[in-house]
Amino acid sequence: MSELLPSLFAPMSLGSALLVIVALIAAYMVFTVAGFGTALFASAPLAAVMPVAKVVPLLALLDCTVSVMRGWRARHLVDVAELKGLLPGMLLGQLVGLFCWLRFLHRSWPFFLERLS
Repeated sequence: MSELLPSLFAPMSLGSALLVIVALIAAYMVFTVAGFGTALFASAPLAAVMPVAKVVPLLALLDCTVSVMRGWRARHLVDVAELKGLLPGMLLGQLVGLFCWLRFLHRSWPFFLERLS
């Protein structure tokens, strides 16, 4: 993380800086409408002026921050009664998915399970 920030703010030309700003604004306009898609829209223009190894963590940090902010602002819109009705099915689906994943790992990659234990 400490290596990421100084290289993100390395000097760049005015044209490159404008491209980054316009790409991020456009990507977050799409995010506002659809709720996803920032990486799809912003990664190509950002990769033109920044290393891809820096673009991906930058977009992940921005997406996480913006999602938390939007979720916090919309928390009063959550229908808790409906969420309580969905919760058992969500938990069951997660348990079934975990069981299937572990079964797949056990059959396909025994060496992976040995390294975990």
